[in-house]
Amino acid sequence: WHTNRILWVWPRAASYMVGHVWEDATDQFMGWYLNLQTPLRRSRIGFALWDQLLDVVVRPDLTGFW
Repeated sequence: WHTNRILWVWPRAASYMVGHVWEDATDQFMGWYLNLQTPLRRSRIGFALWDQLLDVVVRPDLTGFW
């Protein structure tokens, strides 16, 4: 992750968030990173969520892998 730039998009009440990934040195778009998780909820001390451990990587040519 340290060699890339990532813009995270987290739709309200969604069970996922999407990272749009660019290589920092070249500005080349590398694809998307989908993180599956519970929807974000407010808690007494801030926010809470549970990561579902399954992530999906999608390349710019729309091929993907778990």
